[in-house]
Amino acid sequence: MAGQLFETASKDAAIADGLATGNYEPLRAYMVENVHQHGRRFTRDELLVKATGRKLDPEPYIAYLTGKYSELYSL
Repeated sequence: MAGQLFETASKDAAIADGLATGNYEPLRAYMVENVHQHGRRFTRDELLVKATGRKLDPEPYIAYLTGKYSELYSL
């Protein structure tokens, strides 16, 4: 779930630029607006669809792991 939220948030240029410079405020603002403010108003699945536009998908997490470990272990 976190991988999917991060992938969606990273598509925003302001968030990507902020992360590149160590400024986490744009990411925090995205999380507050799309996740935290809702509390328990929605189920996990409903919240994920509202925040990312799609149901739980393992692909973003798999892509993250592949990228991380391919670079680390020269795969």
